[in-house]
Amino acid sequence: MKLLTLIILAVLLSAPLIFAAVLFAAIIINVRAGLRYRLDLARELGRLRLSKMLGALGIDSGAYLHRERVTDIYDAMARCEHCANTRECDHRLVQGAIAPDQIGFCANEAPLRQIIDRGSRDVTA
Repeated sequence: MKLLTLIILAVLLSAPLIFAAVLFAAIIINVRAGLRYRLDLARELGRLRLSKMLGALGIDSGAYLHRERVTDIYDAMARCEHCANTRECDHRLVQGAIAPDQIGFCANEAPLRQIIDRGSRDVTA
């Protein structure tokens, strides 16, 4: 009877340790997958004019990728990719910094203005 009790006790004590080890491994795997996903998204954003527009407006692209919803980022990237105002955009981006009130030509004007407005509220709050 003592042997059976020891076996049951060993199983009961080792179960939480095994669970903790599996949970820790799952968290590490998830963090690495998220980092790869974020790097791929940053790479995809970097090939678009939207990345330059963020910089011209003073919006950090890393913060943009971190704070905005992924669906909103993909929507903005799609609008940028299919935009017909590329000539105007390129002309403005070559000039450097762009004031938020001068982006009426941009297909992402509304979401960019929201980001800028949120940023100015965060600074003053």
